[in-house]
Amino acid sequence: MYKSCEQFSLVFGHAEYDLAVKEVMIALKLMKDRLPKEDFNYLYDRLKSIDPYKTYGCIIGENKDTGKLCNMTVYNSAGEYLRETEGMVDTAKYFDEHMPWAVSRFDDFGMWVPLDNSMLYDLTTRCQFSVMLYFGYDGKYAGAIDRNLEKGGMMTLLMQSAAFQIPYGGRSNQYLFNEALAASCCEYEARRHMKAGRKVLAGMFKRCARKSAETVYTRLVESGNHIKNYFDPTMAFGIDGYGTFHRYLIATAVFIGYGILFSDESIKEYPCPSEIGGYVLPTSDKFHKVFANCAGQSLEIETKADSRYDSTGLGRYHKAGFPIDLALSLPITSEPKYRLPEDIPRKNASICTGIEYGNGDVLWLCDQKDKLDAQLNVIQETNREVSFSVEYRSKDETTPFHVTETYTLNDEGLQIESAVLSEDADSVLFSIPLFESNGRDVSAIDRTECEKESTVIVSVKPYRYILRGEGPVSIDKKPSANRNAIYRRAVYKSSGKRMRIHLSLEKE
Repeated sequence: MYKSCEQFSLVFGHAEYDLAVKEVMIALKLMKDRLPKEDFNYLYDRLKSIDPYKTYGCIIGENKDTGKLCNMTVYNSAGEYLRETEGMVDTAKYFDEHMPWAVSRFDDFGMWVPLDNSMLYDLTTRCQFSVMLYFGYDGKYAGAIDRNLEKGGMMTLLMQSAAFQIPYGGRSNQYLFNEALAASCCEYEARRHMKAGRKVLAGMFKRCARKSAETVYTRLVESGNHIKNYFDPTMAFGIDGYGTFHRYLIATAVFIGYGILFSDESIKEYPCPSEIGGYVLPTSDKFHKVFANCAGQSLEIETKADSRYDSTGLGRYHKAGFPIDLALSLPITSEPKYRLPEDIPRKNASICTGIEYGNGDVLWLCDQKDKLDAQLNVIQETNREVSFSVEYRSKDETTPFHVTETYTLNDEGLQIESAVLSEDADSVLFSIPLFESNGRDVSAIDRTECEKESTVIVSVKPYRYILRGEGPVSIDKKPSANRNAIYRRAVYKSSGKRMRIHLSLEKE
């Protein structure tokens, strides 16, 4: 704290300080009754002397220029409010300049829209707003913030996967601090709903928080790493350039700390939606995702991928009690912004349809990026079975891509029926990434191929991922990878314009 407080008045316009002031202020609040008076006064005076227009980097510029505003503007605003609670500053002017922009970025579902539409930075930004409200903010923007946090909290609860993971999508994903944020968000919302007398909903959030925190703890103990793979940390496998161990392990501790502050231990847990299932959930167009949950299984579909991190198609199939990477936890991209070994070929891959034309050309759904319009149609939502379809159609008439994928999720697993609607298509293909290794576990892949139906079994004892599909199947000789693991793509081919694929996760 001494070092940080000294730096605040020596170095200016540093984006790290947009993050740090809030954390130092929380520490000061928690420690002020334990610090010697001279130490407290020294730190207090340093924090009081901060000029937000000099210290922070993500602030409104001259002539009301908003070019530097981003999610970290909300972080520094939380820091400013905490300084106000200790009598250091009046935030009225600063908030009137920055909060209208910040509040305007909530979508209709209460999710906060980052500049790059990444799923994580919705969640982390909402947590910063939660810190403000927890410490008593009731200014002119509090009502709008609170209403959106309540709506966004419901999305967090419903988007949690069957393996208790937050959604994939965009940068900074698959780090342990991701679920630490989910735990904090859900502890805050559990307290909200308990105060309102909604005990069951409060208990759902309470359980969601605990299960999220358990995934963090379990993975940290197993791997000692800060990202969800088991490769040697010196490889920086799956790491963003800024996503270093020391930075993101500190973030894990900080966000778990929020959860401890927010927690009400009197709340009784109830099963959360990811354990109950029976629903299909789209996000707003800003995040272009579709979620489904049934029979202890969950899906996440990306309909318009940011190609630096993901590819379009079904990118996640989770089942409670199974490794998150065995079927797939996020898609594979040909243009990863994160680090992978140089000898691993780059390609797009998801669980998705491909179209083969008479001239031999193949168009894959995962390669289409933002070239498609996607239409969701929900067919059935019950506790026993969920079914829905996503229709993809080219925006560009010169690219003849028109496909409908119909998903049915029940006790028997996941069935996908692909229907190719492009008139000049010759046959339908279907791709499924097969787990090979996450740095610790190595799979055995067995294939039984015949003309009418082929079966592939990916085994990591005692777990099996079973694929059954119409027609012959081939397996790529060269691997590909995402942040979690190395995969090899299986490709099914049918001579017609329709194909059924059945996927299941089972224990031996």
